[in-house]
Amino acid sequence: MSILRKINIAIGVLIAASIPVVWLWVKPMMDVGTGYAAKQICSCIYLGARTFEDCHLDILSDSGAIDVRWAEEHDGVEASILLISDTAAYYHPGTGCTIER
Repeated sequence: MSILRKINIAIGVLIAASIPVVWLWVKPMMDVGTGYAAKQICSCIYLGARTFEDCHLDILSDSGAIDVRWAEEHDGVEASILLISDTAAYYHPGTGCTIER
């Protein structure tokens, strides 16, 4: 086996081994980001009595790749990142908006 083939195999093993480590490190941060966005926008809509568009503009610069949807029929907001992290916040009278997974 040539030295170049051994180097390619070693690089492949390192990349394959790093995927779970990166996943375990990045996934919790994505969960925090989607939870923050959903909770803030839910509170802005239901407690601040503002429109979804106004609330979404407030957080748009911080949200980056977070997709936020207003679930008006459920009195809540759903946020997701690339189908990896999905969090929702729903309004409950008396307690405000709470995060639900």
